[in-house]
Amino acid sequence: VSITSPLNNAAVCYKTGFDLTWAASFGATGYDVYLNAGATATTLVSTNQNGTSYTIPINTLSPGQYAWRIAPKNAIGTNTTCSNNLFTINIPPAISISTNPVVPTICNGSSITLTASGATTYTWSPATALNTTTGFSVIASPTSTSVYTVTGENVSGCASSASKSITVNALPTAPTTTGYSLCQGGTVPAGQGLTASCSSSLFTNSISIPLSNPQTNEGSCPGNNTIGTFTLPPFPAGTTILGARLTIGGITFAAPSRGDEIRLNFSGTGINVNNTCFQGIITGTTPTNVTWITGTQSAVDTATLANLINLSGGTVTIKYSETVSNIALPDATFPATGTFTYLYTLSSSPKWYDAPTGGNLVGSGSPFNPIPSPIPNSNTAGTTPFYARCASSLCESPSVLTNFVIGQPLVVNTTQSATGSICGGVNNQLNAVVTGGSPAYSYSWLPTSGLSNSSISNPIATASSTTTYTVTVTDGCNNTSTSSITVTITSAPNVQVSPATAGRCVSGAGTITLTASGANTYSWLPATGLNSAAGSTVLANPSLSTV
Repeated sequence: VSITSPLNNAAVCYKTGFDLTWAASFGATGYDVYLNAGATATTLVSTNQNGTSYTIPINTLSPGQYAWRIAPKNAIGTNTTCSNNLFTINIPPAISISTNPVVPTICNGSSITLTASGATTYTWSPATALNTTTGFSVIASPTSTSVYTVTGENVSGCASSASKSITVNALPTAPTTTGYSLCQGGTVPAGQGLTASCSSSLFTNSISIPLSNPQTNEGSCPGNNTIGTFTLPPFPAGTTILGARLTIGGITFAAPSRGDEIRLNFSGTGINVNNTCFQGIITGTTPTNVTWITGTQSAVDTATLANLINLSGGTVTIKYSETVSNIALPDATFPATGTFTYLYTLSSSPKWYDAPTGGNLVGSGSPFNPIPSPIPNSNTAGTTPFYARCASSLCESPSVLTNFVIGQPLVVNTTQSATGSICGGVNNQLNAVVTGGSPAYSYSWLPTSGLSNSSISNPIATASSTTTYTVTVTDGCNNTSTSSITVTITSAPNVQVSPATAGRCVSGAGTITLTASGANTYSWLPATGLNSAAGSTVLANPSLSTV
């Protein structure tokens, strides 16, 4: 008999059963298989084996050396002279994966170290967001929740795999901030300081639920027909559930049953109240191929299903019942899976640091007054940068630079809406632009004539002649700064028309030439009887006396 697998002195890896195989022997109608530990096969494990293979059942052989041989047989007798074949069973490595940080959850933009043990060589997949795909330790920087698998091989050539899921949480939105300026030697009033505004982040998650068919036709809710179970994770602190829905597509019904007759109940540790049954919304045709939905996933959802979710998480059991028993068996046949979708927000609040990344936490909340810590007092002028981040119970947003200024010089600059010279009486917006100093600011414009309000930062000027306006700004430290701006008024042109008067007979022929001077452009009115309504010279041919 010719042995095909495993060959003599071969090494095999222990697995869930494997085959001893050999080539067919001429004239044989069956085979006796001998197999045992050691160097000589003497234990008969199968007699009159049909075919040319024998399957070693799962977990029947321990690691070590084994001998096996085949004795072909027919009606004449059995050939017992075949030699022993040896093989060694080696143990595949027991692979495990540890992570740093220990909990395999990171924030988007962060990294996590995966370390495998139990083998000699390692290969990781997928390669996405890994710094390398070989070696016992890799660094993963996924941008979404990902599963990484490592395959390890030991010195015996046996391999096995292990996987680790890395959860990636989204970052909160960066805050909107305002800085603060303080007089040198001054104090920050209560309720003032650096400010930061944070918003809630919106999340939508879905869970696929394996479903089974109801076994009995029950007419009372909740009934005993469990058709599916799933697990809700614990929600982080600051979570508000906005909506939840269960969608089951492709339910079929036995006539004359209808989709609106079924009820589903939710119970278990993941639900706060266990006695609520839902009718759901039916879409599609009846009695076959309908979709059953309860709850919504919009921000305006007030459905009971969303309100029932336990923020501590837990298992949820779905039970089936019917309001009308149309047939002896259950009305509905369910698809293999359904989908539970839930929508929630996660709140965040401001935290203040002394560096754009990492750094020391120096304060929290809004407003934030950095005196007396980390700034001991306001005796020294200067600008201190702080970095605001919105922090949820899971992650922190990118930083926003926000300056705390002590004793910055008060500077005012003026601008106007007009460009160049304007005609008298035209509205012109003046603006005083302040930097530095310390709030609150007061304004005083001079002269006051032609101004809509002389004590605001942006009065309207309606000057009749060229005027220079000066604004004086006083800050909360009684420092003052001035700036001036000139509103240039162009005088109205002195337009003359020659001849000033002219006449002709009504029935007379010919035209009168009129010439204007004293301006740059001209427009004539009325246009009736003129060869043109624009230009310094026109020809007039009126039928009546006209000015």
